[in-house]
Amino acid sequence: MITLGSLSGASQQRWLLTVPLQIVEFFLILLTIAVVSISVFWRLLIKLLVMLIFGYLGEVGAINAWLGFTLGMGGWLWIIYEIFLGEPSKINASSGNEASQRASKLLETNQVAGSR
Repeated sequence: MITLGSLSGASQQRWLLTVPLQIVEFFLILLTIAVVSISVFWRLLIKLLVMLIFGYLGEVGAINAWLGFTLGMGGWLWIIYEIFLGEPSKINASSGNEASQRASKLLETNQVAGSR
């Protein structure tokens, strides 16, 4: 029998795999067009962990659900800010590489529409 709890766990497992892969893919695209500091990757990873950890803790009841949701969404918005207005977006925009800009737009759209 499928219960709400098992669906929640399944979505968390899916996010645990797909979202970090998106961050790695985004960073690798940047690496192909410019010299990028590894700190960009670590900043994105930390924001990702904030999103996933607090979202998970709120869903399983380890912390207040609204607190987990709010802090998880804060991590997600922090990632969105970085992707659209932070250093990665500036590197991509200044590259002039049409293929990487299209790939970044696809990843941006997926991050906004597919993460939460």
